[in-house]
Amino acid sequence: RASDSGTIAEFAVVSGSTAAHKPEQMSHAQAAATPLAALTAYQCLERSGVKEGHKVFITGGAGGVGSFGVQFAKRVFKAGPVITTGSDAKKEVIMSLGADEMINYREQKFEEVVKDADVSLCFTDETERVMRTVKKGGRCATITGIPEPASFARAGMADPGFIVSTFLWLKTRDLLNAATDLGIDYGFEWMKPDGALLQKIGGHIAAGSVTPLVAAEFGLEDFAKAFALSESGRATGKVVIIMPDASSDTSDAGAGA
Repeated sequence: RASDSGTIAEFAVVSGSTAAHKPEQMSHAQAAATPLAALTAYQCLERSGVKEGHKVFITGGAGGVGSFGVQFAKRVFKAGPVITTGSDAKKEVIMSLGADEMINYREQKFEEVVKDADVSLCFTDETERVMRTVKKGGRCATITGIPEPASFARAGMADPGFIVSTFLWLKTRDLLNAATDLGIDYGFEWMKPDGALLQKIGGHIAAGSVTPLVAAEFGLEDFAKAFALSESGRATGKVVIIMPDASSDTSDAGAGA
């Protein structure tokens, strides 16, 4: 049985409520690269209350989650301006996704450039810095670090209980206090499997408004190389592992890493 965060296998049993049909024009590699990253990005934007015309800042615009985040923010939620971070080598790709501005993180401190975002999404391990890009009354959401107790209810998950909640509060209170001092809302966001939303995302992909980015494809025998690239933070999009012995009509069936 597949876990909620994915699996690497030729076959997996999943709940029908978490699955969606693959658009015909998508390759199997693109399909493998989509669910985890796309749902994470979309749910972060949705739970953060992004609306048309909002100024949105997203870190890691060329990454698996960030590339979806930029596209959804601009083309689905109609936010703007949408600002993200990246390197000059990836600027052309990032701007093609719909970003209005890219900050070269190697040359500039993004928190000195962006100070008045309505919503900032941290898809890299830089939460404290990202919080300083949000205007008072705005929101910072992150998918890195330790979740605060309230994050479970926001994602519709079971309460972790008093002991775990207390531990998480102790671990996150500095960030929560910093958010209070800055006058912003802050929260960790869990990805929740959602077949209906995934089907909706598939519609945007089929319409051509959103494109999954596949950074590289590896055979199963090279899974270690695939994970090394994925964990390096240098991949443009998602890394996909191709399953062996697939039939000809699914020869590029894969799993996202």
